Order: sequence, then C-alpha cells, then structure tokens
Amino acid sequence: MRDFNKPLRKAIVELFQNQLSWNSANVPIFDEKVKKSATNDFYVIIGSMSSTDQSTFASWTRDIQFVLDIVTKTSDAVTRNISDTIAGQILALMMPTITSNGLSQANFQYIDCQLASDRYLDLQLTQTQAMVRRLLTFSITANQTS
Repeated sequence: MRDFNKPLRKAIVELFQNQLSWNSANVPIFDEKVKKSATNDFYVIIGSMSSTDQSTFASWTRDIQFVLDIVTKTSDAVTRNISDTIAGQILALMMPTITSNGLSQANFQYIDCQLASDRYLDLQLTQTQAMVRRLLTFSITANQTS
C-alpha cells in the first residue's frame, strides 16, 4: 500500500497551478502553508485532509475529505465576489462533468468526487484590511492502481 494523501495533494496543486485568476492575476495554490515571500491578496490553501480506509482483500481504497481554503484580502471594500469567482473556477476544474473529475496522479484513480460542504468563515476586519475566507470541502474515493 502507498501513501494516499501526498499524491492527492500533488494532484490538486497540479490541477490548479496557473489555472486560477482574478482580474488577470494568477491566484496561487499552496499546500497547507503560505510562503512568507507570498504577497498575493488572493490565494488557495489545501487545508485539512482526512481519510477512511475502505480496502478489501482485492483493492486498496480510501474515502478522502479535503478542504480548499480560498483567502481574499482587500483594503478598500468587503466583498465575497472575489472568493465566489475563484470558487467557480475551482469547481469547474475539479468537476468538469457530473461523471468526471480533473484529478490525475500516477498509481491512483480518483472517482466519485463531490462537494461535501461550502461555507464562509466569519469576516475578519482590521483598520486597513478585510479578509474573506471560503472553505470548499470535497469528498473523493481514491483507488491505488499499482
């Protein structure tokens, strides 16, 4: 059996890298930690991930849930429009049709992708900045193919 989580995180980064944008600016994706050098006001973080073993004597299978945390910071207005636009791009890439998903990684097959939950965190306001965070929680089944 192989580790399921790291290949899935890699597949997520590869799917969204240079594919998300706001006002023609790239929206980067980070694997759990934002680099200190990042100056973007809009980014996506792969947040928590949990899995349940569904293996049998014939296959290695896991049901996995993971969170994509869309972070948007503005200095002049409070708006959910930016995070909504980014979420729309994520959903279109993650689930391009009702029967498929955009994830691909060697030695794994990803099936049954669903948006398990979608919520906003409470607005964070300071004297100079407003931060809106939208959490998309996905559920997916992963099969190890080799």
